[in-house]
Amino acid sequence: MAPGHVHVSMTPVMRGFDTFLGQYHGAGNYFSHIIQDAYDLREDYRVQGAFVDKIRTDLNGTYSTNIYTDRTLSLIEENTNSTDPWFIFLSYTAPHKQYMAPKEDIAEFSSHMIYSSPERKKYATMMSILDRGVGQIEEALRRTGALENTLIVFTSDNGAVIDSGGAVTIL
Repeated sequence: MAPGHVHVSMTPVMRGFDTFLGQYHGAGNYFSHIIQDAYDLREDYRVQGAFVDKIRTDLNGTYSTNIYTDRTLSLIEENTNSTDPWFIFLSYTAPHKQYMAPKEDIAEFSSHMIYSSPERKKYATMMSILDRGVGQIEEALRRTGALENTLIVFTSDNGAVIDSGGAVTIL
């Protein structure tokens, strides 16, 4: 099971995962899911061994980080009573450019950032939404009794992007 981001040649379902929800390309719009003039939010799976690549236009307008969190929460619930081991690989796209976040979340998460630029406020909000999602996932694992038998590895391919809102100081 793999919600998140992957390159076309490395689709998770073609490499052993049961399902995939995400985009094949990077740097897309977090709401419209448009990347290089094409819609790129898809759900992949197999039906009777045949590969299915379903374009998820029904999620157009929904913030990507929330989509990936919600899908992960669903996968945890679906596997609560499984006697077999299961694995989820969640690869958030945040905080990659383009920096975007829901307006109501920007107001909530950056209200204390009086002297910060709009880009920095979006960046901080994106990280806060990601953090909220990780907390929801940890809580779901705890609630379902899976946390005690779960290994969580949290890593990032991003450092602070200084020229577009990131910083190595306190947000």
